[in-house]
Amino acid sequence: MANTLMTTRSWTLGGAALLLALMPACSGSKSRGPAPFPITGAWTGTATGGGTSYALVLADGTARILDADTSMASASLTMQGNALAGDVDLYNPQSPIAVSTGPTASTASGTGSATAFTPTFTPSSGTAWSYALTPDTAANVAVQLATLAGTYSATTTSAGEAAAITVTSDGSLIGSSGTGGTLAGILTATANGANSFTVTLTYAGNGGKLSKNLTGLAYYRPGTTPQIVLMTDNGNVQYSAVFSASAVAAVEPAAGRP
Repeated sequence: MANTLMTTRSWTLGGAALLLALMPACSGSKSRGPAPFPITGAWTGTATGGGTSYALVLADGTARILDADTSMASASLTMQGNALAGDVDLYNPQSPIAVSTGPTASTASGTGSATAFTPTFTPSSGTAWSYALTPDTAANVAVQLATLAGTYSATTTSAGEAAAITVTSDGSLIGSSGTGGTLAGILTATANGANSFTVTLTYAGNGGKLSKNLTGLAYYRPGTTPQIVLMTDNGNVQYSAVFSASAVAAVEPAAGRP
């Protein structure tokens, strides 16, 4: 009988200890994932060169920033506290798109929070690009892919030409440039309802002779004149613009980057 009681008590105590060990892992308060990247979302503001800039940052730190002169920064960012770091490729406008010496490799610094994003991108030589950005309030809303369906135009693109695109409810994109080129691609939501889209794009300029395959990001700016901010590159060239649902100029004029 004593052995039986001891055995029963041992198993009872052992089971209780096991349950206690498992409880923290099962608790809802202990199973949360990592905190969201503080600067995730759409941003707008100004750059050193002036004019309006637009930015999109994903939860993994992938980012694109488009300047008023259609210069574009393609970045992979990290944060320690509110301090920014990471690697950045800086693209000047390329007109025509086939003329390129590739991007300028740079490093990121600056700060970021839920209310302010102030990155500086510093190349090994040349002038740093700096920004003062705040949340693009109108764009930081839930958006379904079908909302983007429509026809848009840009009077200026990074290829130095006008362009028009049509987006269907499934994210398919087709278009043409002012110099007789064509655009074809697909937009895919990064998550259901997220106003952030990955882009695959083929640009074929000059009658299809200069085909470029690019990838990047886009987001939707709702309002009286909805816009799509499109930012793509392939590690050598970029194709970017702000496409508007009306004839309003999509990109503000500004002096080019030094």
